[in-house]
Amino acid sequence: LELAGSMEDASTVRAYAVNTLRPLLAEGSRNDQDLLLQQYSALVSRYSTTQDKLEWTQAVLGDNTPAQPRSRFWREDMAITWLMSTQRHEYARLVMTQMHRDRLQQPEWQSLAIAMQTEDLQVVSQILQTGSGIAVGDQILAMRQLGMEREAHTLSAKTLSNPASVFDKNIAEQSYGLIRANRPSHTGGRFNAISTKRLGINERGLSFRHTMYNRNIGYGLEAKQRSYSSDYLNLAGNQEESEIAMSLYLGDQQHGARLTAGFKSGEENSLTFADGEYHVRNARGTATITADLAYNETPNGAEELQIAAKQNRAGVTLDMAVGAREYVQVGADVNDITSKVENERIARGVQSRAEFGYRGAYGAHNWSTSIQAQNTVYDRADSLPDALQLSAQTNMDSVIAKQSARLGVGFSVERGGVGLDFPRSGSPRYFLNATVAHAWPAKNIGVQVNAGAGVRVLGGDELGFSLSHDSQAVTSSQAEPGTTAFGVNYRYHF
Repeated sequence: LELAGSMEDASTVRAYAVNTLRPLLAEGSRNDQDLLLQQYSALVSRYSTTQDKLEWTQAVLGDNTPAQPRSRFWREDMAITWLMSTQRHEYARLVMTQMHRDRLQQPEWQSLAIAMQTEDLQVVSQILQTGSGIAVGDQILAMRQLGMEREAHTLSAKTLSNPASVFDKNIAEQSYGLIRANRPSHTGGRFNAISTKRLGINERGLSFRHTMYNRNIGYGLEAKQRSYSSDYLNLAGNQEESEIAMSLYLGDQQHGARLTAGFKSGEENSLTFADGEYHVRNARGTATITADLAYNETPNGAEELQIAAKQNRAGVTLDMAVGAREYVQVGADVNDITSKVENERIARGVQSRAEFGYRGAYGAHNWSTSIQAQNTVYDRADSLPDALQLSAQTNMDSVIAKQSARLGVGFSVERGGVGLDFPRSGSPRYFLNATVAHAWPAKNIGVQVNAGAGVRVLGGDELGFSLSHDSQAVTSSQAEPGTTAFGVNYRYHF
């Protein structure tokens, strides 16, 4: 156009080209703008006039564009160098003072980390409510420390679908698994076969449990069917038993409760039962107190008690960490055992127990070792009710000892656990527990071993197997010890 003499048209086309290409050039160099500024500053410092240098320095220092501290440092450094070279020491000192003040100002993520480390929950709450620029992973950790399990669960689930960083994703994954263990939703079925020297028990059951997504409330339903068989005991009217129970779950990991009520039906008798549990944990998560009550539950111990007796029980347990790995558990129970149908008194007792041990983790494995002690004292009735006379050899001493004690050592190792409310690791999962104890008044050394494994079948489920054997005799002084159990459990998590 210029060669053709159309100067005005050429100017119009040139202006149009510049206006069109300028945004494209600016967008293409956006990631290199800081480097371009440094290069341009070097040119200004070498070739421009003193006035140009002053104006450029003021412009660079006055740029409020957000930038990382490391990418802005060269600006202050360039300004200080130029101001010192032109004998403007007061201005240089002013810039250095501003830099020092910026260094002393603590970023909010650092303030949050310090508050969480010192367990200053008030500061953690304030930063979480008013802070900005805090990573999502830090927000999740802060919510969990404040006991905001429901909010942390919601944020973790949201973050997993679209994480902003690898750090946020890792924290969300870890927290989601831990929180889901206290907010489970699953359904499944199980089969257990238990065999003692004198009794065989087959148990089948179905269960369902769900926790509301945006509430600290859950509910559950469980149905069981039991079959008893024996060549030594008279089981007339006690060979089949079924039960159904409903549960309500309230609260979270910090403090919560469970209430269960159900109906148990046998061939010749039926009864209602209930039990409840309440737990509270300190803010650091190092101590938990659990209190529980039970009404018309099945007692542990001799076969006669499991078939023809019931008990009311109250107990309390303290689980506390006393060091980095050391822990202690102490607890006590009181119970009142009566016959199942006629409510004839059998015994009232007090049980105390204590355990001291070490626990830790190695990779995905958790382990513990401990010393365990237990003592039980009963105030027995003068005679055993007729309902519990299930064999010619049955007497009060064979059913329940006046006093029993146990002292032993135990060890356990697991990877993810089996049959838990929510898996703590990927498939496969397994566990092994072993205890060796000396029991009185039986005066024998018994071994208790529990082992199990679980695998994923469809993805969000688990097929678990368990096997146990117990040769300890604690409750009775005359009963032959030895209980073997095998179980299969399938559970689908949703």
